[in-house]
Parts: sequence; structure tokens; C-alpha cells
Amino acid sequence: MITEEKSPEMIGRAEKLLLICSRNNLNEGLLREASELMRNGVDWEFFMSSVIRSGQTFAVCNSLNKIKAPAPVPKYFTNKLKFSHLYTMSKIIPQYNEIKNILKLFYEKDIAAVPLKGPILARRLYGDVAARGMSADID
Repeated sequence: MITEEKSPEMIGRAEKLLLICSRNNLNEGLLREASELMRNGVDWEFFMSSVIRSGQTFAVCNSLNKIKAPAPVPKYFTNKLKFSHLYTMSKIIPQYNEIKNILKLFYEKDIAAVPLKGPILARRLYGDVAARGMSADID
């Protein structure tokens, strides 16, 4: 595991980086700010645990791929991020399929239904059923 000296400044930069990377659309200003935060040092352990806890693995993965980082994100953390997203997908896909089946039944009975959250909405908005994390319910 990678360890480095932690400071309040590094944790603060990690929090700011998470806020930037959680956005869907990053403009040039945000990309530069993220790159600068990374250049000045980020507490990667804090960052990754915050990403996973917040359920933002999809958005953060996409954002990190767009940022011109002064140095690559440590491989340990990118692997952890990818694993977390794949784990979430493995749990959500059965839920997604169940909701699709329910929506199909509604459609066949001519009952209007609009998914307001969950994997159906995540797929429509972000192109990924696991983009918004996991929920215990399927409504």
C-alpha cells in the first residue's frame, strides 16, 4: 500500500478534487484546477475512500481520464476505483433487469410508469447503470 505524509492541506485538496471529479461536465478551468490540485499533492487514500463512500466511482473514473495530471494517479488507487465500480455493477445489474421486467409488464398493461431514480435513470443520464451507486430499493 502507498503511504505518504498526510497534511490538512493534502486532505483539503483531495476533497476539492472529489468535488470537481464528481461533475458530469468539466470545463477547461475545472480541468486546470484539478491538475493543479494533483500537482500540489493529494491524499490518495482519503480521496479514494471518499469516492467509494460517496458512490461516485463512475464520474470520478471518467473525470480522472480527462485531467492532464502532472503525474499519473497511483495504480493501486485506480485499480481500487475500477474494482469498486465493477462490484457495484455486479450488484446493480440484477436489480436493473428486475426493474426492466416490471416496466415491461406495466407497458404491456398500458400503465404509464416513469423511473425517477435508480439504475434505469442512471443508464439514461450517464450511460451506465452503476453511475449513481447502489440503492437497496427498486422503486
